[in-house]
Amino acid sequence: MIKFKHYFLLMLLSLCSIASHAYDFEVDGLYYNLISASDKTCELVGGNDNLTQITIPNAITVRNQNLSVVSMSSSAFKNKTNAVSVSFRESAITEIPSNAFYACTQLSSVVLSSKIVTISSAAFYNCPIQKLTIPSNVDKVGDNALNS
Repeated sequence: MIKFKHYFLLMLLSLCSIASHAYDFEVDGLYYNLISASDKTCELVGGNDNLTQITIPNAITVRNQNLSVVSMSSSAFKNKTNAVSVSFRESAITEIPSNAFYACTQLSSVVLSSKIVTISSAAFYNCPIQKLTIPSNVDKVGDNALNS
């Protein structure tokens, strides 16, 4: 009976770790989850490990449907060690969530859009950013957001 409980717990933990990396669709190496089919909105939840230049779009097309990219999940690009640059230039996202680019150890260039108002805690923690201009409308920068 104890062996069965251990096996069941191990299987449950395995399923949880798989679910945490699940996404609804992929476009150009970036992963998204649908937020609302009626509002045609989605959330950026991560990306391919091989991406070097990440461009966060304003919208994507999936199955002939245009979806607005309205948010980004925490830790979306955490530990993506191949990422060298990220651009939010065309993005409608207003917040860079906590740990979004945590430990992207090659990330040296970040371009933010004027729509960004919040850079959450540890968003770019342990990233060797050399080029970054924070727009004047950013009103909140979390703890260790830019700590390298």
